[in-house]
Amino acid sequence: MNTQQEVQQAKETLKQNGYFTESLWHVTDVMSKYNCTEDEAQEVLSITFEDEATYEQIWVAMDYAVVTVVK
Repeated sequence: MNTQQEVQQAKETLKQNGYFTESLWHVTDVMSKYNCTEDEAQEVLSITFEDEATYEQIWVAMDYAVVTVVK
């Protein structure tokens, strides 16, 4: 099994257990925009997604989405 297949299998396992896996970030996402190492990119992602403002914005977007999805 190659890496791509392993990632897809892991995502499917997570999805079957209730996790949203459609938006996973990778160090290459950061590295394609910024000149940094993999370790630095990992830290950038960590800081970004642990930020309180990020969480608040996600909840605001979720509140909006619920109105359009949940009847």
